[in-house]
Amino acid sequence: MVRALPIVLTVVLAAAPGTAGAPSAPASAPPAGGAAPKPGCEMRPTGPYSVPHSFTKDTVTVECSDGYRMTGDYVRRTRLRGALPGVIFLHEDGRDRHAWHAQVVFTAARQMVGLALDLRGYGENPGTVGNPGKTASAFTDADYRLMLEDVRDSVSFLAVKSEIEGGRLALVGADMGANLALLAAGSPWAEAVRVVVAVSPSLEWKGLSVQEAVARIPKSTHVYLAAAKDDPASWNACEVLMGLIKGPKDFYQADTGGHGVRVFQGRAFHMIPTWLAGNLVEPRAPEAAPRGRRAPARPAR
Repeated sequence: MVRALPIVLTVVLAAAPGTAGAPSAPASAPPAGGAAPKPGCEMRPTGPYSVPHSFTKDTVTVECSDGYRMTGDYVRRTRLRGALPGVIFLHEDGRDRHAWHAQVVFTAARQMVGLALDLRGYGENPGTVGNPGKTASAFTDADYRLMLEDVRDSVSFLAVKSEIEGGRLALVGADMGANLALLAAGSPWAEAVRVVVAVSPSLEWKGLSVQEAVARIPKSTHVYLAAAKDDPASWNACEVLMGLIKGPKDFYQADTGGHGVRVFQGRAFHMIPTWLAGNLVEPRAPEAAPRGRRAPARPAR
């Protein structure tokens, strides 16, 4: 079980240039488990998209198979040693990697390494060294389909790092990123992906059937779906996909929240890092009875 420790982790978000306003992290975050910072310590970043002093954020480049270069934020706890699980965050359409910033930091606080990417055609990628200036607004379906190959290259990027436990990876995505995560998890090269979190997915994406991919996801992969009731298209998609998932699955149903990462604002903010930690860091086990007390007896049948 993941233990809860009294910690306050404050993360400041700002809107990314050219995107809709980013959701604000709660002023006081819920308790974090795993390798959380020292109880009672408060960690404050120095500015938008920065990280607390006990974390390290590196700007990295993921080289894609066709030569395209994706920019990413690679976040980890500074003092942790040994190989850790890795989590790749995929943003929604119209946003960039910063949409996931606070979630990435909280994930890193739970004994994992987070990699948030600017997807092809988004964020800082267009026009950078080696990349064409074409943005996603001018993409064809063929351009979008290359993103699935980009996810594979991102998985390989993490899996070969010595500080990453290559067989314990997760994909987290919203909207477009949710569809990419599900499509990737159903691919034969995704054996290392143990957990998928898909927020506000759809059934069809740029001519690719998400349903067919979901039906191929291995039984060993835990899939979390999430949607808000005020986003009926994504809600209905989740209900259909839940019937196709063969392994462990959960459907987080928010009363409100709209579409994308906004579903996890407020009190639900901690849920994604908790799901990831429960599956990647400490496998779930029955809770032991308190010392000195007997576990309740099973009723006779």
